[in-house]
Amino acid sequence: ENMSVGVFTLSSNGEILNLNSSLVKLSGYKTEELQGKNLSFVLDLPDDCNGMDLLKEHAANRSFECKLKNRDGQSI
Repeated sequence: ENMSVGVFTLSSNGEILNLNSSLVKLSGYKTEELQGKNLSFVLDLPDDCNGMDLLKEHAANRSFECKLKNRDGQSI
């Protein structure tokens, strides 16, 4: 069974720079709609947390898993 994994790269201020086709398909957004957006645009986080907090927490790892929300607001 194939598993789709959405991958993206970010700038130091949390801006989405690049994303793979799996993330585009999973999210329902077009590449152009996500590139340049802040990470918090697609993160599915509690209200008391923001994307920059997550980046700072995982900065040393250079990669991490997180829940995203698709175009319809559903968690993916």
